[in-house]
Amino acid sequence: MTKKTASLHAFLGLSLAALPLASCSPSYMRKSADREVKGALFSKLVTVPNAGTGLLDITPPAPLSLAELSKAGSGPDFLGDRAQLEKNARVLPLSEALKMAVTHNRDYRNEKELLFLEALDLTLVRHEFAPIFTATGEAGTLRQIDPVISTLREPNPAYPAAAAAAAAATAANNAAAAATGKPAPAAVTTAVPQFLERQITTLVTENTFTATGNVGVSVLTRTGARIAADFTTDFLRFLTGSGPSVSNSSLAVTLTQPLLRGAGYRATMENLTQAERNLLYSIRDFTQYRKTFTVDITSRYYRTLEARDAARNGYLAYRAFEAILESERALGEEGRRTNSQLGLIEQAALRYKRLWIAAVRVYEQQLDDLKIALGIPVEEKVILDDKELSKLSLEDPEMTMDDTIKTALVTRLDLYNQRNTLEDSERKIKVASQNLLPQLDIGARYEVLGTKDNDKLDLNFDRTRLTGTGVVDLRLDKKADRNNYRAALISQQRSARVLDLAEENVRNAIRTNWRDLDTARKQYDIAQTGVDLSARRLEEEELLRSLGRGTARDLIDAQQDLIEARNALTAALISHTLARLRLWRDMGILYIQKDGSWIRVLNQEAKLAADE
Repeated sequence: MTKKTASLHAFLGLSLAALPLASCSPSYMRKSADREVKGALFSKLVTVPNAGTGLLDITPPAPLSLAELSKAGSGPDFLGDRAQLEKNARVLPLSEALKMAVTHNRDYRNEKELLFLEALDLTLVRHEFAPIFTATGEAGTLRQIDPVISTLREPNPAYPAAAAAAAAATAANNAAAAATGKPAPAAVTTAVPQFLERQITTLVTENTFTATGNVGVSVLTRTGARIAADFTTDFLRFLTGSGPSVSNSSLAVTLTQPLLRGAGYRATMENLTQAERNLLYSIRDFTQYRKTFTVDITSRYYRTLEARDAARNGYLAYRAFEAILESERALGEEGRRTNSQLGLIEQAALRYKRLWIAAVRVYEQQLDDLKIALGIPVEEKVILDDKELSKLSLEDPEMTMDDTIKTALVTRLDLYNQRNTLEDSERKIKVASQNLLPQLDIGARYEVLGTKDNDKLDLNFDRTRLTGTGVVDLRLDKKADRNNYRAALISQQRSARVLDLAEENVRNAIRTNWRDLDTARKQYDIAQTGVDLSARRLEEEELLRSLGRGTARDLIDAQQDLIEARNALTAALISHTLARLRLWRDMGILYIQKDGSWIRVLNQEAKLAADE
């Protein structure tokens, strides 16, 4: 094997050996991306209060199972013919509902994935400042066929005879001239050529193999300088072995440093700085979203229980009027009730039957909507735990409105984002101002060339080349840079206004929550009084009716007031609880645990937020 063939085989062998290194499996790539994203997320999570670590995993959850939940018995009577839908249904407490929501809710999982993608984008921006390796190769073959024309000379077969005849004629002429004494004529020549020439065309085939390889690394430093090193080799081999061989290798190191436009830490790191901060903002937004999400699921849960309670109250009212109607009909047969009085009670019974049926329908719809929010198939038999209503109690805030507003302005994560966004806009003004400068870059390139021996691919460190460069661009057309600078100034003004508006919205939300709490408290007290009064009034009306002294209208009104007071009492209790949760959320003191449940930790969260 010749040196040329050995070099060719070595290059091809190295190229084939490098292919497995460059072609990693999709599984490896996925694990590598997940590992890097989790590292980026974790580095930011520790700086955000109540961010938790549950958002690091976006693996699809296992199929939902309700097997661990207890079963209810037969369906309740107040659902009428719809009671079979809750027969042997699973009883779902609030704690389990919140746990299912943070695991299976589709919108919640979408938010986690969006946060993951934000971190994935950050890994790419960070990669710009890491050593970037490249390895490329190119090989090809060329087959060239060229025609070659050559001339062939051969003796003429007719020439000897023609030459002999010409010689004989010349001799005869000479003899005649001698006999007559006259001069001899010119010698006789033959017109037949001595040699015959012909052209022959032949085809020459030449097979050529070419190959080029390059390995390099590039690093962008924080000052804007880019350092690149690359090794390049290219060689040419004639497979026929009859032609020349050419080889050329070089090792080069290049340094490029901007001095004006694009120079320095601020300009170079701007994209990375903004990407890092964007991820932090997304984590804060998601943490705030978790609080809003928990309050929303809790609200849906309690409102569904409220609808269930309203259906129960509607059924009790309907059954009460059915019993009254039956008794009144008996009195009517005795002539103690008029048809008008009976008709009034019959109409009331029908009205409450319609209200009861509508209440059952509203309850079923809200229950199905809650199932979808929890990721439970709507066909699953699930009922909510009525004991959750008995756990509710009125709890007033422990501080004044002014104190809650001050706390919210310190702890709200979205306000931190707005303040940091204002800082970003001020930083971008400085970057845009620097971009108004001319472009001035200097560079240097050091090369080690290959050996002059065509049969080798070695580098010859005695053959070097050093090149210095300077690039100047006065950027006489600054329209785009000017516009970007002016836009940055406007963006800073807008960010300041957005921050001011966000703070005002927080104050407004806190004041609204206080009004809701106060209203719910008053409505609860009124409803409680209404229940007591309506219950006593209904007892009195039923007693008067039994004595024949009451009227149907008074009885209907008393029953209606009692039902409405009971519904209002449940609604006020739930409204007060939800208003308190919204107040904690808007104050920034609602801690959400991994399973979606909440803890109010005012002092801890306020301290953590103040230390940021």
